[in-house]
Amino acid sequence: LTLTLELVLEGQLGNLWGRRRMQRDIDKLEGHAIVCGYGRVGRAAAEQLAASGVDVVVVDQSETRLESCPLPHVIGDATDDDVLRAAGVRTAKTLVASLDDDPGSVFVVLTARSVNPDLFVIARSRTDDAEAKFLRAGADRVVNPQRIGGNRIAAFADSPDVVDFLDVVMHEGRHEFRLSDIEVHAGS
Repeated sequence: LTLTLELVLEGQLGNLWGRRRMQRDIDKLEGHAIVCGYGRVGRAAAEQLAASGVDVVVVDQSETRLESCPLPHVIGDATDDDVLRAAGVRTAKTLVASLDDDPGSVFVVLTARSVNPDLFVIARSRTDDAEAKFLRAGADRVVNPQRIGGNRIAAFADSPDVVDFLDVVMHEGRHEFRLSDIEVHAGS
């Protein structure tokens, strides 16, 4: 009985200390990206951002999905103000709203925009008619993965070599060239 109790307490204390350490690390971040929803689209976005050197915090309410997440994460409902604050929304640069449903993602956009007006917000839309709602809620960009997938398939059918070239330039980090945005300030 003592051994069982000790193992249970050690595991729970270890988890508690790990969560506190992770929260302290999250609290120190500035200019990071928050990815709300760690499903297929959210996971891909988080991995791509992390691979490009951006600090990423993932928010999801499913502990099971986050078990395999190597990035700092917050377990909770992303529509909750306190959960977004725990993810560092006040000091974040970017937020990706990629929940399983459009109404939840719209609510995340509204909440995040109200807490941090300077945040760059990207919303994942599941339906075509939701795009206008996301923009009214304060999203800077709206992405519909199904539409992008269809456009990509059509592009491969029309110009496969061009699409392959753009994939190498935009998504493979092992080459010496890369396209990116560079801000040129006045008087530079």
